[in-house]
Amino acid sequence: MAFNLRRFTTRLFFFLNMVVAVFFLIACVSPYLNPAEWWFVGFSGLALPWLLFTLIAFLIAWLTLRPKRAIPTLAVLLIGIPNIRVLFGTSLPREFRLEKQQRTIRLMDWNVRSFTPYYAEKFNNYVNINEQAMMDEIRRFNPDVLCMQEFFTTDGDWGADNIKVFGKELGFRYVAFLRIQNYMNKMWNGNIILSKYPIIDSAFHEYDRKPPERAEGVASADILVDGDTVRVYTTHLQSFSFRRKDYMDLRKIRETSDSGLVASKNIFYKMRTAFQSRAKQAQEMADLVKDCRYPHIVCGDLNDVPNSFAYFTVRGDMHDTFLDKGTGLGKSFHSGSSHVLDWLPTLRIDYILASHDLKTLQYTQMNRKLSDHRALIADLQLPVGK
Repeated sequence: MAFNLRRFTTRLFFFLNMVVAVFFLIACVSPYLNPAEWWFVGFSGLALPWLLFTLIAFLIAWLTLRPKRAIPTLAVLLIGIPNIRVLFGTSLPREFRLEKQQRTIRLMDWNVRSFTPYYAEKFNNYVNINEQAMMDEIRRFNPDVLCMQEFFTTDGDWGADNIKVFGKELGFRYVAFLRIQNYMNKMWNGNIILSKYPIIDSAFHEYDRKPPERAEGVASADILVDGDTVRVYTTHLQSFSFRRKDYMDLRKIRETSDSGLVASKNIFYKMRTAFQSRAKQAQEMADLVKDCRYPHIVCGDLNDVPNSFAYFTVRGDMHDTFLDKGTGLGKSFHSGSSHVLDWLPTLRIDYILASHDLKTLQYTQMNRKLSDHRALIADLQLPVGK
């Protein structure tokens, strides 16, 4: 029998298509498998957007060449709709209106990384300049409630008391600050809620599973807005904690030398540990929210993509303001240490989630690179008739 190159190529193409489809289905299951027990599913969740784009390319190719061969790929994509839906904001791009509507709360969420510029790995001489630039942006959007992760302050004797600075310059009179001891009980880093409306109650929770001296936990505040109480939570889940050395190690993994093998083990261990810790922290976060009797907002840095156990667990039955009014992939993280991560468009790891009695009116992200995270801003309308 003569070798048929065309038939062989078609079959090989279909085989590769099915391999990608299988990995895509595995990635679609990842939000429902706890990485504390099934740690490897965390990696597949990160790959889902790229698997999706590849499947779409296969679908277009089959529709052009052999439409019947497109049916399995189409079926797989239909199965993955719940996962695909959380990846994209489908609203038409609109300019964010700075004027506020009545009975609306404007919330701004930002991981400010201790006000360190995004291109710097540690504190440097430009921190104060960068902080002022951040404050200018906050002033421009004029939020009613400002939530920040990795917020840095001192008791005043060792530098700026940033809580007082934000209160004086930006008008935030009410504060709920979960502070993690940093140095000699005088310098603090943590998650903070600043409000122009009265905070009538607050609560704080540090996660059971977190590295020492890391600002990972939950601050919550009951805020009185036009006679209604809205509860705001802000949180920070464990990151991969990559440093510049780790990004250099990623390059070593391509090598066949012993150093490349050691580097791959270090990176793999960090990622596996982070997936497992985030899973437990996400469950703790969900437990805190599930019995809330007020309209509520959960915002912060989950350090994981939408197609992840952490996102699905924390979100629960809340709605995602980016999916309501956002456009595109909504990347919220960029890195000054890695050109790849700085370019990667799929890293949406910061969120503003809200209970269904709060309606999203508009949403935007700040594009200036002042932190390694973008600020998120959403206008939420209070329940009507209350």
